[in-house]
Amino acid sequence: MARTAAVLSVGCYAEDLPLYMDHHLWLRLARSGLPVHVPELVSVYRRHPGNLSNPVEAREPMDVITEMANEDPRLAGCRPERLGVQLFETVNAALKLRHPAVAAGATWTHLVRESERDRILRAAIRWARARRRAYREAEALWEVDAGLRALLSSYH
Repeated sequence: MARTAAVLSVGCYAEDLPLYMDHHLWLRLARSGLPVHVPELVSVYRRHPGNLSNPVEAREPMDVITEMANEDPRLAGCRPERLGVQLFETVNAALKLRHPAVAAGATWTHLVRESERDRILRAAIRWARARRRAYREAEALWEVDAGLRALLSSYH
């Protein structure tokens, strides 16, 4: 969630980055002020084969976002963690879609040719574990919350 005034102040969504316009917006918001943690569940992100944010198909927008982060000294220090997340997401999606060449290319781009390989690999592993943990938590919530099941089942 973001305040409308904050989103308007950074220029809303970048329509020239349709696959990652939300991520691009979050980075621009992060550059303009400090984010705040809200401990409540406030949204649900539904992953499915038709999602636009498919890392296998979206090499260029990811690079734009990474370069944008590199330009900000506050975000540049997080580059290995960002590359670790990108590495996991791209390799995971590529393997699920049976594109081993894309997985190998992502490994080369995000890990082999980078100097901070250990940090990148640790970040990828942490992200994979966090995703697995979040998936288990979401499944448990799905099982116990009939209202949530009814709400999400109504979306097609």
